[in-house]
Amino acid sequence: MPDRYAIIARGATGDVCAIVTDPELNPQTTFAISAEADIDETRHLLGNIIASDILPLGFDAIYTTASLMAKLDADEREGYDFTFFDLGVLTTIFAQGFSAVQPTKSILKYLLPNLDLEKSYDATELAGIYLEALKALIKRLELSATNFLDDPRDQATSYSALDSFKLVEENRRREEDDKKFVKNINSSTIKHFLFFDTECSNCMEGCGKICEFGYIITDTNFKPLEQREYIINPGRGYINDFHLADRSGQIRIHLTYEANNYRTYRLQPELDKFIPTLDRLLRSPETLIFGFAVSQDLRYVDYGFQRYLAQTRIDTPDIAAIDVQTMYAKYNDNQVISLDKASAEYGRTDGSIRYHRAMDDAIATMQAYKNICEHLNRTPFEMLEEMGTASLVTMRDIIDPQTPYRFDEFQRDLAKEVAARFRRKHQEEAKIYPMMAYIDTLANNPENREKLKSKEYAGRRIYLTLEAVKAIKDIAPVLDAVARKGYVITSRAQRSDISIRLTRPAGKEDSRTILTLEELLND
Repeated sequence: MPDRYAIIARGATGDVCAIVTDPELNPQTTFAISAEADIDETRHLLGNIIASDILPLGFDAIYTTASLMAKLDADEREGYDFTFFDLGVLTTIFAQGFSAVQPTKSILKYLLPNLDLEKSYDATELAGIYLEALKALIKRLELSATNFLDDPRDQATSYSALDSFKLVEENRRREEDDKKFVKNINSSTIKHFLFFDTECSNCMEGCGKICEFGYIITDTNFKPLEQREYIINPGRGYINDFHLADRSGQIRIHLTYEANNYRTYRLQPELDKFIPTLDRLLRSPETLIFGFAVSQDLRYVDYGFQRYLAQTRIDTPDIAAIDVQTMYAKYNDNQVISLDKASAEYGRTDGSIRYHRAMDDAIATMQAYKNICEHLNRTPFEMLEEMGTASLVTMRDIIDPQTPYRFDEFQRDLAKEVAARFRRKHQEEAKIYPMMAYIDTLANNPENREKLKSKEYAGRRIYLTLEAVKAIKDIAPVLDAVARKGYVITSRAQRSDISIRLTRPAGKEDSRTILTLEELLND
């Protein structure tokens, strides 16, 4: 266990501060440098926080440490590399109600309700705020600092300063690529606009199973040239079936062809038969793609292409799209609005449009873009130039998001640590399920796709019954077994494909739907 901690922070102007504390988080020494600090000042600060008995901690510490590494010469960065602990990830793990890593402001508001989030703080002030937030989190958990931060170097929320620098640099390069892409959008390179939308049978485990793909192609003055919809069978089995009801059982999303238990969809081919056509459509070099909340549609397209990769041998197209919803947010005080409101925002809409029909939603997206251009007296290309990269969404970022919160790097350690802490804190085996829900989100990270591709049972959801959970002495072997097979743990029995029980019920020999805990661990 470290003898001291260093709470690090980066201020609004780029200055950096580190408050060194004792094991009980009492401040001892403060080190600070300005944004204009030279390399010697940076080395001095780093030398005081990377000692073997000190563990650096911070919110958004990835960007703080990256800014420090950027000031060093390239050949000396490795020598100054150090491990730090990201408090934002840690708070997400323990804060009930958080299902994914939250923005720092949301976390600080959760821990320090009276904090003025509108104020601009310098690094020294922020470091003090982070220290108080850490103390508040520990108090909420009714733990001491010593117990809470026991051996954090081995926990999954620790990161490398050098890796953080590389990550920030990669994001910078991507931003430059995006700027070049947008700069090259003009009437000489783009001849057509393609507006598209998808509908899904369900989005369980974060994976949308496409059952409709609709699009409209126009010239660059919005003159319609072609429109079409593809009705698609989402596939067999519970994981692919139509699940569009909320928890009360009421269907909230009504699809166009839902009659007779979605028979029209079920009679169509699966997506693999449409992928060659969609691939040609989306890769057209003189066509600019648009969507509404398009990042979700790109995720569904990526999942669909990867799901049938073995059959089609066509990989996800490397494309970019313009998000019309983002445009409306910019001109509506950053308020996110729905497609139906956007398409009617400036008094023009097609009354025949049926929302949640992919082709109609594509047409509504086109109408929304046309309306906002006319309202602001901009040509379509002027509008794109004005938005810059703000409305651009790339498939590259969907498939390979440059985020530090990665499944491959910390899933096993994270799962083990979270389970252990829930048990220590609550002493109730049932409390393990919030951890499982968190692992759900990690297991669906696109970066884990390569591992899951080769697994026979990849993506199947397992539910651990209470009797099985009570029998688990160490969660790590269970999660290892889950990872080997590519399973995803779910906290709801009715959503599971396989039930993990302590013993097999009489007459239940089908291992496809029931496994004993022993079978899971030993198979």
